[in-house]
Amino acid sequence: MEKRIIYYSDPLNDDFAIKSQQGYTTPTNFKYKKNLLFRIWADFVYYLIGVPVVFIISKMVHHLKIYGKKNIKGLKGYYMFSNHTTSIDPFYAVLASYPRKCYTIANPVISRYIGVKNIIRTVGGIPLPTSLSQMKEFMEFQEKTIKKKKDNILIYPEAHIWEYYNGIRPFSAASFKYPAKIDCPIVVLTTVFRRPKKEGKRPYVSVYISKPIYPDNLSDMKERYQSLRDSAYNIMCETVKKYNSYEYIKYVYRPKEKTEN
Repeated sequence: MEKRIIYYSDPLNDDFAIKSQQGYTTPTNFKYKKNLLFRIWADFVYYLIGVPVVFIISKMVHHLKIYGKKNIKGLKGYYMFSNHTTSIDPFYAVLASYPRKCYTIANPVISRYIGVKNIIRTVGGIPLPTSLSQMKEFMEFQEKTIKKKKDNILIYPEAHIWEYYNGIRPFSAASFKYPAKIDCPIVVLTTVFRRPKKEGKRPYVSVYISKPIYPDNLSDMKERYQSLRDSAYNIMCETVKKYNSYEYIKYVYRPKEKTEN
């Protein structure tokens, strides 16, 4: 059976997700800070409904295996950075993070789903702010989550989903500013694909958890978050290479065609 081929021209910006998810902004009245009643309800739904459901789905769909939980045993309050390869890969981070709660910073479109946006928030989905006025509250939410609640925050530095891509795409250091400023550790989750029992079926998934990485004690903030980014990128690249991530979809580079003036 021939593999599906996807052509790309810009590994940093090409996006193969559903186009209807693009171009959204987070409403200016969106509140990152929720009241106590909502937080109690959210924790109830997350632990008693969300975690069991994502466990079952992850096992049934991708035969998920997680390695390296001993690396974060007892660690509380950190960022998780991962490659972005399936629409349900936030589930892997939820299970890797357990028993700590994991929040996922996601596309602003999740704040626009009528009727389910509060459900998404309940299970940890947090829309990225799209205006400067929201940034202060967004940063306060992160600091409280990491420093006070001792929970975890998941970020996909690649930003866009490349379904079943078995390599690591280049990504900027922008999202690593958060742990550098808050001065907290990061943990790298690398998704690696295993060959399925039947050729042509979707691959199985293994997730490898790194040891925590702490920001360097550097006076220059840019150097601090660039160092975190480089460490995370190198770990991801080494992991997919070490475990020979299975190629289910073939991604082929093809330069953009120049348009005539």
